[in-house]
Amino acid sequence: MDKCTKLVRDKIPEIISRGEIKFLLDKNEIEDFLLRKIVEEANELLEARNIEEAADLYEALRTWLKLKGLSIKELEEYAEAKKEKHGGFDKFYVWIYEC
Repeated sequence: MDKCTKLVRDKIPEIISRGEIKFLLDKNEIEDFLLRKIVEEANELLEARNIEEAADLYEALRTWLKLKGLSIKELEEYAEAKKEKHGGFDKFYVWIYEC
């Protein structure tokens, strides 16, 4: 039987009673798992469209930023600068083009 791996929240090992928990030590491996978790949570938000999934996505992103030595404040500042230069997503423009 194949084994699957997935990053889980810190208290999940206390909650689940089966499966293995691997403690990751390699920073690159941790980053890979975090980035996959961010994509997973974004997909879950797309499906559920609720604040709970948005909170999970936020937590995964916040943890990735911490791993990179960045803060939410730094992300907000970068996002604001990018918004000022390129605009935001407030007008909901859709670009139609040949692929």
